[in-house]
Amino acid sequence: MTSVLRTWTVLFLVISGCSLALSCAESPASGAGSDCRNDGLGCPNGSVCVADVRGDYYCGPSEGQRPPEQDAIVIGGADASQSGAGGQAGAGGRSGSGGAGGVGTGGSSGGSGGEPGGAGGGPAGGGNGGGGPADECGQVRLLLKPSAGEIARVYVVVDRSYSMVERVDRWTPMMNALENVTQALDGVVQFGLVLFPDPYPQGGLPDNVRESCAPGRVHVPVAHDTSAEIVRWLDEERPRFGLGTPTASALQAAGEALSGAPTGNDYILLATDGGPGCNFALDYESCVCLNGASCLLFEMPQNCLDRERTVTVVRNLVNRWGIKTFVLGLTDENFLPEARGVLDEMAVAGQTAVDGRHFEVGRLDELQRQLAATAGGLVPCIYDLGEVLRFADRLEVSIDGQVVQRDRTRTTGWAIVDDQLEFTGAACAQLRDGRAHEVRAECR
Repeated sequence: MTSVLRTWTVLFLVISGCSLALSCAESPASGAGSDCRNDGLGCPNGSVCVADVRGDYYCGPSEGQRPPEQDAIVIGGADASQSGAGGQAGAGGRSGSGGAGGVGTGGSSGGSGGEPGGAGGGPAGGGNGGGGPADECGQVRLLLKPSAGEIARVYVVVDRSYSMVERVDRWTPMMNALENVTQALDGVVQFGLVLFPDPYPQGGLPDNVRESCAPGRVHVPVAHDTSAEIVRWLDEERPRFGLGTPTASALQAAGEALSGAPTGNDYILLATDGGPGCNFALDYESCVCLNGASCLLFEMPQNCLDRERTVTVVRNLVNRWGIKTFVLGLTDENFLPEARGVLDEMAVAGQTAVDGRHFEVGRLDELQRQLAATAGGLVPCIYDLGEVLRFADRLEVSIDGQVVQRDRTRTTGWAIVDDQLEFTGAACAQLRDGRAHEVRAECR
């Protein structure tokens, strides 16, 4: 499903969310895309569940509410960049009296007066040069966007080793959960994709690199509107027999892609069902073997648990570029205890651990809930107001139709901080709960 709910106007913003440490309903078990008819998330105010040309259902604007294709202020419905134009004719008033003419917005030179009112003889509105009268607040339309500096960049690094489908199909639920999350958070979080191993890189593999341990690489660069491309790669490059777990190389590839222009708001989300491997420098005679037995029988150093190198990569990403790593482990009763310990160490090194632990998912019906919760925590609570800042004292802000009170103490509600609108406390937490929300600001 490629359609994505985007930001709308009348000074309002749609934040669709299903978070990576967020809460969402269980994703479908089939390979089909998410469906707003039964995915448990629902659609935000002002949108409805509709079908696209392929018959997939998504949350789209209801009839007559499709957002305008601009992100500039529109005052009085006219271009105010040059000479001001008069307002529109007034609507007929009660008791047969005509409405007043519209107010001229004015531009670089004074505008002419508005047209006379309708039948009944309402007066013409006066023109006004420059910025227009104080009541133009009620005529403003703006596409409200999160502050660019607050938008997180996230590379999803996905383990496609054969164990992801060997005993239990973890791949399909994970693909569905990632589709839901990346679609829901598009516009407020930028996503990219790294798959590992990648046995078919451009230019082929070096002679000394085995296909089973081919380094991970960036398949989808981090950006907005990447959900469909991420899902396409996940669907086409499923796990197959013989693929190993070169985790360290995949994390390094994602880190290098983010390091070119670090923002201080960069993250990696690793999704794996086992410990890291594919370090041929390890001693297969004495190492901890990922299959829980011995790597000696077939002389397979690639199956040795690659603890030190992988934890070091994660730590270096933080120390050098400020890139934090979330670790999502898909486990079962056969999960190697030593591997669980390494994933915990990675989360600690990546500065995302909770009580010293990585995010562990033991049941597939919890996968989307955990994935959504993790990503949802990255949703911004700070938004640019632009020219609307001058109307801050007249704004009424609501989330899903419920008014949020202004709170200058910044305890809970919204406040103007450094010329931006910032949600705090319960209001911010609500935006990060992993569900779709409509945030609206209008002049009183």
